This record gives sequence, C-alpha cells and structure tokens, in this order.
Amino acid sequence: MKRIFSILLIFAMMFSFMPLINKGFDAYADNSGQEIRVRIEGKTDTLFDEMIAVTDEETGEDLLRTAIGDDQIVGDEGQWGLFINGLLGEMAGESRDGYMTSWGLYVAENGVLKSSPTSISTLQIGGIDELLLHLKASDLATWSDLTFIPRLYTVQEGKITKLIVKKVVTTYDENWNTVESEKIEEGALLTIDGIEYITDENGEVSIELQEGTYEVNVSKEGENYPELIRDTFELIVEYDKFDGDDSDYELWKVENPDVALDKTWTIKFNDDVLESSLNDAIVVVDSEGYIVTCEIQLLEDNKTIKVYAPQGGYDVGENYTLYIKNEIESKDGKVLNKSWKVPFTIIE
Repeated sequence: MKRIFSILLIFAMMFSFMPLINKGFDAYADNSGQEIRVRIEGKTDTLFDEMIAVTDEETGEDLLRTAIGDDQIVGDEGQWGLFINGLLGEMAGESRDGYMTSWGLYVAENGVLKSSPTSISTLQIGGIDELLLHLKASDLATWSDLTFIPRLYTVQEGKITKLIVKKVVTTYDENWNTVESEKIEEGALLTIDGIEYITDENGEVSIELQEGTYEVNVSKEGENYPELIRDTFELIVEYDKFDGDDSDYELWKVENPDVALDKTWTIKFNDDVLESSLNDAIVVVDSEGYIVTCEIQLLEDNKTIKVYAPQGGYDVGENYTLYIKNEIESKDGKVLNKSWKVPFTIIE
C-alpha cells in the first residue's frame, strides 16, 4: 500500500506570466474526371489559382498549358523537358546579392505540399491535389533553397490555440540523397479571418479563437524574394474540457474565495514532489467545464508549486475551480490521500 503525504494551500498574490504543434506518381493512371488545383505564385502576388478539370492531360506541363495557355509560358526545351523562365508576364532569373530566382515546382498529395520529384514535363499528375509553381530563390554558392515550404502545427491549451510554424529544409547526404528536416520560423505571417499575427522567436503565435473551423494563410515575404511558400491550412479549434467527476474531489474551503484576475495559487507539500507526476494533475476549470491554460511551476525547493493566472488574466465575474488530483507523488513514492478542489470567483 502506498503511503500518503499532505499539502498546504497558501493564498498569495503575484503577477502572472506565460511562456510565450514518398508516395510515387502513377504514370499509367486514368486522370479523366479528376480536378486539380493549379496555382501560380509570383514574387509578391498570386497570379493564378483555379481548379482545372482533367481531360486528356497526363503531365504537369500538359496541365499548365491547359490552365493558362501556351502564350503565357516563356521557356526553353532542354534535356529534362521544359525549363520555365516566365509565367503570366512575370520573369524569373534575377541574380544578385548571392541569390538567383527561378520557378519552383511543387505538388500536393492529400493536402500536403512538397517539392516535385521530377520536372514538369515528366511529372505524372495522377493522384495529385495541386500543381504549384512558385517564384523562389536559391543560394548561388550552394544552390540550396532560400524559399521554404511551411508546416503548421497546433496545440490546444484550454481556450488558447498555439500555432507553430516550421520550414522544411532540404539537404543532401554523401550519396546525394535528399534529407529533410524542419526548423522553426520566426517572423512568419499568419492571417486568420483578416487578422494578421507574426510568429515569435519560437515560431509560435498564441491566440484565443472560438471553437470552429478556420483557414490560416501562412507566408513570409523577404526583401527581395519570398522566404516561405504561400500556403493555406485548415484549422479546427476544439477546446479541452475537464473529464473528471467533481464529486470525486474533496472541497478545500478558503477564507476568501473572491480573488483578483492575476491570482497566483501557491501549493506547498511536506515532501519533495516527483515532477513527472504533475502532468495534468493540477488544472483550472471555468464554469462551463473548459480547462484554462495556466502555467504550473515546481519551485527549486521541490515542495512548492505555483499555479499562475492565464495570459491576460482570469475573466472578471467568472467562477473557476482549481483541481488537485491525488495522482501527485513524492520522490519516495508517497501519494496524496485525496483529490482536492478549490472554487474561486474573480473580482475587480
């Protein structure tokens, strides 16, 4: 039987803070009846973006010619087929300050964008969702890309949605096989419902959105060329709800349950706390049962836990409950004898 240890709640006022988520191509597929999005992105603007119904087109070049017409394509035929210099009046080939621009070729399968594995003349379009030609820049010394595919990750923390932007960086091993990695992208522009957000040094933006489905446009325009490929992602926001049973928690009565919007709770234990046992063991829940995003910090003495107010503070007039589960352990294996709850109300 596990031993138990006790806790003591101390009611302290402190200001809060928060720390700012290869499939091949079938050359023999019957593409008739398929619709493929064809998109052309220039240096600063979208030049073309339409769904094209496939009839007898087989390659990316066929599809591009159907979409915009032969007279809108400037290029040369080479060993690997068509080399594109210009599209819809916009020319690539700018070379200065250590970079050169060209038309990058990308495809999307199942909504995931990636570089095309072959040239536009040999690219078989069966199974792709989107054909994208995007003006990009390359380093003249290494020929590595300076314009990158973005990836968007999300983490839902209560009513706060954290959006994380990373860029796909492609390098080559000793056998010239491609090696992809992802790096955080500071300064990326995210547009949601006409509102713009910029990612911080961690590639993150934290915002409060109502539950629902959103389109997130991601881009980053450099001084001379796009640093990220413009792309759109679907974001589904669903709040985290408390799944515990309130009746399983013993009421801890406090002298004054009316507290300020920047309230910090201090919880003291009589033994050293095992930090790994704190995961989801302490939560703050609002009156509708939604988990509120609060930073929970174990101090250096290993016996004191701070529960900070959410970013921007609690809502005045709202009722909340601090839940402390008996899953918390001490370093020598003791557990709490009960789960506790502390109801409180926010006043001005």
